[in-house]
Amino acid sequence: MSTARACAHSNVVSLVAERERRFHGAEDAPRAGTKSKSEIINIPNRIEDRLSPIVPEVRTSKAKPSKSRKSSTPKVPSDEQYSIEQIGAVIRELSDKELKARFPVAWIKHDSLKRKTRKKHSWDQLHPAFAKFRNFLLHLGPTPHPDSTLERPDINNPVYGPGLCHWANSKEQANNRSTNVWITWCGERHTLAEWADLSGIPYGTLKKRHQRRWTEARMFADAPVHHYRTAPASLVPPPLPAAPGTYTYNVGPIPLMSTHAKGWPEGFVDHRQYESGFIHATRQKGVRTSMTRAHFGAWIAGSKLKALQRQIDAAGLSGYVFHRAMIPADGIADIDRRACACPAIREYYALRPFYESFVEAYLAEGEIINSRRSDPSPFYGEGLCNGLRELVKRKPCSSPDKAWNFFAK
Repeated sequence: MSTARACAHSNVVSLVAERERRFHGAEDAPRAGTKSKSEIINIPNRIEDRLSPIVPEVRTSKAKPSKSRKSSTPKVPSDEQYSIEQIGAVIRELSDKELKARFPVAWIKHDSLKRKTRKKHSWDQLHPAFAKFRNFLLHLGPTPHPDSTLERPDINNPVYGPGLCHWANSKEQANNRSTNVWITWCGERHTLAEWADLSGIPYGTLKKRHQRRWTEARMFADAPVHHYRTAPASLVPPPLPAAPGTYTYNVGPIPLMSTHAKGWPEGFVDHRQYESGFIHATRQKGVRTSMTRAHFGAWIAGSKLKALQRQIDAAGLSGYVFHRAMIPADGIADIDRRACACPAIREYYALRPFYESFVEAYLAEGEIINSRRSDPSPFYGEGLCNGLRELVKRKPCSSPDKAWNFFAK
């Protein structure tokens, strides 16, 4: 055997012995006839890399302890909180730059509001009192939470101004949209999401039941929570006692159609419910209709008045509404007392002026269309009235929330 081969054989034997020593947990001292660890590691022969199953030890310097990293989450700015009484004194003492640094969230909201109202085709409007951040902060105060946004309770009023908006969270904003589904049950009116919280029924379940046109009694029959079921409150407050020989209820003046409420009469308390029902009914997928808000309001209010008339007839008070001239003078006090105790009478006379306003606006729209025709008809308005009566008779709908059922295919 040559010298080179003998040296290689000796190296292999030494490596095998070292592997067995490590495997059986032998002491670090080398056995007799074997080489030390340092000698084995530093063997200048390439055959070790090809034959040895032992990975040579590599001595490295001690690893330095890693420094604790700072959190990369940016700090969310927030406004300093002051009451409405204190905010005035704070604003007077600080400059505009100091106000921006102390109330950064409110300043960002005010800046975005100005940019939104300055757009060319923006429907939103900014009140002059909110032009400066100082006055804006004086009326609304600092934001209670960094996620708070501006909300207008009246969604039909495009103006952001004093008394017309306030700070609200995302949940309050979601419950104040014109596209929400409103449900009236047991005298309470809430959105579908609010009913899910009140009744304990999942939102998806209520949505499916509403899409399947279930009645309210069937929708909430299995509700685990029943604390919301209160006695229905009267929408119209009881009247003051009338003078002897006179009637308490009379048809009031016809209100004008508002210019900023998207076509609903001024002072109409149910305009949000009617607007929601109108959008839900006329903007369904696959539905094509030319019905205007005045036509929609006249249809719903007319159907409601017909239903109230049946209740009034059942109470024996039809003469109070339609035949007052036939009531003797000595019987006015008795029938007026009975009428004050009838909720249908109160609702009838509260809704009647707005119904007249709807009809007038609907006829005015018809006259404009008739005037643009090449051959205007002198009986166009009469035809509109007859069509409205037929609509109320064939498709009576006293609730705007259920109007979409008559448009669905």
